[in-house]
Amino acid sequence: MDGLVLMGSTRLRPAAEASSSTLSKASLYLQTYRSLFARQDCTSAILPLALHGNLQNNPFRSLCWRVLLNVLPSTSVDWVTALHSLRINYQFMLDKFHTEQKLQDVSLDPVINNPLSQAADSPWNQHFQDGEMRKMIKQDVVRTFPEVDFFQTTLVRETLVNILFVYARCHPEIGYRQGMHELLAPLYFVVKSDCDTFNDIMAGLKDNHSGEAQAVAEELRTAVHRDIFSARFCEADTFSLFESLMEAVGPWFISNQSVHNVGSGYEGKPWSRPQDQTTGNKLVDNLNYIQDVLLRRHDPALFSRLEKLEIFPQIYGIRWLRLLFGREFVFRDTLLLWDAIFADSCPPRLCDQLVVSLLMAIRDLLLRYEYQDAVQLLMKLPSNLSVTYCTQFALHLKDPIRFPKPSGSAFAHGVVGTGKEKKKLVKTENKFRKISAPKLFSKNPTEAVKTPFELVRPLNRFTTEPDGGSDFTVLEVKKDDLERGDVNDIDSASAEHLGKEPKLRDKPPSSHGRSMNVREKLVRSDLNNRDITVIEVKTDLESAVKSLDSLLGQETLLRRTEILQSVERIKCLVSKLPSSHTQTSVKAHRTASVAVDVAKYFEED
Repeated sequence: MDGLVLMGSTRLRPAAEASSSTLSKASLYLQTYRSLFARQDCTSAILPLALHGNLQNNPFRSLCWRVLLNVLPSTSVDWVTALHSLRINYQFMLDKFHTEQKLQDVSLDPVINNPLSQAADSPWNQHFQDGEMRKMIKQDVVRTFPEVDFFQTTLVRETLVNILFVYARCHPEIGYRQGMHELLAPLYFVVKSDCDTFNDIMAGLKDNHSGEAQAVAEELRTAVHRDIFSARFCEADTFSLFESLMEAVGPWFISNQSVHNVGSGYEGKPWSRPQDQTTGNKLVDNLNYIQDVLLRRHDPALFSRLEKLEIFPQIYGIRWLRLLFGREFVFRDTLLLWDAIFADSCPPRLCDQLVVSLLMAIRDLLLRYEYQDAVQLLMKLPSNLSVTYCTQFALHLKDPIRFPKPSGSAFAHGVVGTGKEKKKLVKTENKFRKISAPKLFSKNPTEAVKTPFELVRPLNRFTTEPDGGSDFTVLEVKKDDLERGDVNDIDSASAEHLGKEPKLRDKPPSSHGRSMNVREKLVRSDLNNRDITVIEVKTDLESAVKSLDSLLGQETLLRRTEILQSVERIKCLVSKLPSSHTQTSVKAHRTASVAVDVAKYFEED
């Protein structure tokens, strides 16, 4: 309930400390409702709040969404009539598609009305089809936002199944497609939350028997009609909101397969790409326009890089658009993003610029990565990506005159969100880099699904502490290119690595003294030019090992003894490297690399 009252056109005034009482909350609730909706056209008050991300924690978000999607008229005095009509329509469709009563209809021909009938007009045939559809829908619904407790109850899941089933029967040209449940879930969450808030406030005022509380309750009942936030009609209200949203994004779930068959008279352009042909799929055509036109216009270098890697927009964009970026951000941020999408003059057209905004936010990584890493990054965006920055930058791309380019970074500074907590960034040597690994190695697969994959912001020297998001941390020592020497010289470090005692150099026989003197002169002459480089390499390697030792000392290790023994072994090897000009042995070439399985050896904080 904090920050409800409008202050200016784009933000809300924070509530006073006294708002903790039921009476103060009710007063703020009433004042906010009047500020938003007690006007001839409430759209003028909703749009600035939605576009600037100020509908968060607003108890009237569901009403704002219904006005923005034209489910409700912009004048609040007409809402009760509109809601009554929509609710009656939904109840009619529920009864129409309920086949249980038809199965008991004795007036129907027994040849048709029996479970073995294959007739198209048999109620049993439709009954079995409906059962299969409900089963398919429920399989998706039970996996909806597993990190949000609201969607784990049986009642909520049954409600979502009912809405999706009725929509599929009402719109057979689209039916039910996988992913629709993730569009419906946030809508129902918002509608139900607003109803619960209203009912909680009214219940609190009812328990308060003071005259002032009763006066506020009466005033609230007069301003906000009880039918607007009726818990009995949350399912019907959500259906009307979902149906309106699907009018805009429904074509993205339809694919015209017949258009994919190119006729014999087709004359393709030479050197054309597969996606340049007409697909018949509006989603794919829209994605091609986004990458080939919008991205090329705003960031030619990034467009060229994706073209060179042959990363087509269908790889990442289908899920982005169909789910309205619901899997790219945590649930709370998704609602903020949808505020702006619905507030756009022609929803969901802002999604085009949002795709470009997300690509440009991670452009530095995409320009460096090869195909596999780039695709994985696009499928799992950094978890510290700022939804506010991406939204404002998308608005700037669409209308740079109205919306200035946001300042600052597209990533949260100093923290990386994991969905449940935030972890501080730890500054390390630039020899550390964080890489991704398959989910198979994740310590907690359930958590890996809940939260986005964490990557380090580009072009900096920060990395995160070991956590469940990344499976390996690789330490690469770049400057350990030791010069090669005589092949007969055995590196004592290599011998120890093989589990053998270092082979000592025996004193040569006197009969070969003259040839050995010549050889030693050649070796020493060559070492005079290379000893300085070897010493520098040793210094850098010692620094890297010291840094690794310090980092491991700060972590909680499951196999601390084994890891620390490995570090001590590396230190021993480093100590055997030449450190002065008097050493004549030449070390063999080696690239040192230490890989630590974080998921296996480290515990999360």
